[in-house]
Amino acid sequence: MRQFLRWEYLLCKRFFRRKSFLVLLLLLPLMGLLIRAGSREKSGILEIGIVAEEKEGKSSPLAASIAENLLQSESVLHYRSIKSESAARDLLRAGKLDAAWILPADLETRVARMAAGKNIPLVDVLEREDSALVKLSRENLYRALFPTVSYEIYRNFLAENFDCDPDDPAFTKEIAARYAEIQIDGDLISYVNEGGREAAAVSYLRAPLRGMGALWLLLMSFVALLYYLEDLRQGMFDFVPRAAQRRYALRYLIAVQGLASLAFSALLLAGGLFGHPAREIAALLLLNLLCLLLVMSIGILTRGKRSLLIALLLPLLLLSLIGAPVFLDLGIRALELANPLYYYLKFAA
Repeated sequence: MRQFLRWEYLLCKRFFRRKSFLVLLLLLPLMGLLIRAGSREKSGILEIGIVAEEKEGKSSPLAASIAENLLQSESVLHYRSIKSESAARDLLRAGKLDAAWILPADLETRVARMAAGKNIPLVDVLEREDSALVKLSRENLYRALFPTVSYEIYRNFLAENFDCDPDDPAFTKEIAARYAEIQIDGDLISYVNEGGREAAAVSYLRAPLRGMGALWLLLMSFVALLYYLEDLRQGMFDFVPRAAQRRYALRYLIAVQGLASLAFSALLLAGGLFGHPAREIAALLLLNLLCLLLVMSIGILTRGKRSLLIALLLPLLLLSLIGAPVFLDLGIRALELANPLYYYLKFAA
């Protein structure tokens, strides 16, 4: 055992002298840092302008509050504060906005009239084109208006049914306190995976990181085999009987996979995807074992021909990516059966 560990230590030390290996090893943590930084930035899926109108130098406190909440919210939409409706229209015509939401200066009055049963629009929505994404973005506007609208409807409902004056300060104070007591603990939606375990909500940019990291570990396993075949070609193992040479290939794989596993774990930690330690370790061991078996099998099938292995490397990685739910779960059974990524992602989910 001591001799085996010494071999692994010397191999790792030797690999660190290779610039190409260092680049590959640092690639994953660097990718994680860049994607995490990118996930904190505002998305450019849609550009939406928010206009809190002013009338005679006065603006609506409610409109200003809604605009501020939208501008500060974490969303896949990019909100911009626009000074006026005319400026928003100019930006729409220039193609610099996809939509503009005009919050009127008399928004409180409009909400009260609508809650009283009047058919009156609350917000003017200007859109450059009627696309599916723009339609979906309206849901954020509805969500921003809902708290105020629902309260006014609640207040009017009680006033009408209990014959109260809606403008009475005592009545307003009482129902405001009652309305504030209505709280919902926890989330309205619980995300549960197919194994029945609750899944944490993850940024859509960071969601594929686990699958990409698993694919990278598979690539590093092939790199280890290529390093071994190159050393074998140069005669480094001529002193070893041919039947015993495969165990040295195994040592190469274990050394590289060990270092790659540390980088993979760093990626999961940086991306906020690292779950329960015991399950993460078990899933990582499973991935390493499956990658090792696949790479050794490919090495045997190619009879150790380095040029043939290099030619097959890209197609094998693409098939592994397509056959695993990294970005999309295509459900191609033939690509799942011998795919380490598929089993790892299903186990770690």
